[in-house]
Amino acid sequence: MLNGRIARKSGLLVLLRVANAALNILVLVILARMIGVDGVGFYAYLVIIMTLLLIPFNSGAHTLVLKLAAEATARGNWSETKGAIVAFVALALMFAIFAAVVFLLLRAGFPNRLPAIGTVLILAISAILLFDSLAAVRSGFMRGLDHPVQGQLAELIVRPAVLLTGLGLLQAVSSGPAIDISLVVLVLLAASFLAFVAGLGLAMRRSPPALIAARSEYRSSWISSASSFAAKGGVAILNNYVDILLLGLLLASSSEIGVYRVAAQIAVVSGIVYVSINAIATQAFAVHLADNDIAALRDTAKQSARLAFAASLPLPLVMLFFGEPLIIFVFGEEFSSAARVALILLVGQMINSGFGAVASLLTVSDRGWLVTRWFAYGALLNAAMCLALIPLWGMIGAAVASVAAGLSFNVALWLIACRDLRVDTSLFGR
Repeated sequence: MLNGRIARKSGLLVLLRVANAALNILVLVILARMIGVDGVGFYAYLVIIMTLLLIPFNSGAHTLVLKLAAEATARGNWSETKGAIVAFVALALMFAIFAAVVFLLLRAGFPNRLPAIGTVLILAISAILLFDSLAAVRSGFMRGLDHPVQGQLAELIVRPAVLLTGLGLLQAVSSGPAIDISLVVLVLLAASFLAFVAGLGLAMRRSPPALIAARSEYRSSWISSASSFAAKGGVAILNNYVDILLLGLLLASSSEIGVYRVAAQIAVVSGIVYVSINAIATQAFAVHLADNDIAALRDTAKQSARLAFAASLPLPLVMLFFGEPLIIFVFGEEFSSAARVALILLVGQMINSGFGAVASLLTVSDRGWLVTRWFAYGALLNAAMCLALIPLWGMIGAAVASVAAGLSFNVALWLIACRDLRVDTSLFGR
């Protein structure tokens, strides 16, 4: 019964991720038509910077509140959960104010380097950081209550849907050929606010009465716990964006960032099945390990790897034979070079999927610290290769670095799984 409930929730989360990827692609398409390749590059870089700034909340506060809410559900003591929520709400407000002050000081100190950053844009960015950090706390709370689908519904569906609708309306009422990036960020602010309101409404409906009546309790140990969670999650997030981050720092070209962002989003679509299979396989791994059924463990690992590899094959083939005309048709002539970058990233995704859900297997077998360590090694290798290859090959260098780092990470974990667990998680496993 429990496994069936987990499977249903996993299936719903897969559907949410698919819908989220589709909405994000549509957002990129309309942005490409509205603000061109340079505008998409500036917007993408801005969103990545905000994502990195939100690591303390998306990984640290989120996970700590999730843990406290899950413990409170089991034990019935909601004082610490309420205290953590109150504390992180206050920290989110201070963080947003601090970010606004820092941005304003940077603009004043470097007016020639930050000409496009106006006061309205800075205030909008700070408000987005506020709503998104609060959303991370609320999402952790909902997941701790065992409502993972409702906990992520606002961010995965409501936010991109409102953003897409707002951008469509902005394009419809715009009379000029170009749209100011500040207006796009204001639409993003509206999407973040409405998603926060929607998520807050769901959280209030699901909040137990005992939480409202509880007195807030605080623990100094939360700082170290949240920092630890943020460090672990932050490594993975940084590894996902180090290529495009260094691409912007080394080349300072908004157009190349815009093209690379389109290519990376196409690769994300291909990775949805891989991520979804990993989520489902993780549940099975946990059951097989608990039953000490190594044969079933090996079979699940092999079958999931083969399924993930087969699912990752079509998109690279499409990109190989029809990539450039397809991208030109969807995004415009300025993005034609995204086809080559996307092909490299997709081939890397295909190879990595062939190693199966090795990170998930090691995590559920109490070797999560190894996964975190190799994530860190992979991020360092990614950064080092980007520094070496981007000046030589530009976007192609960033893509090659990203693929090589991901491959080294999966090979290392695959070797560890074969050595420690005697399980070959690849599609060639027996």
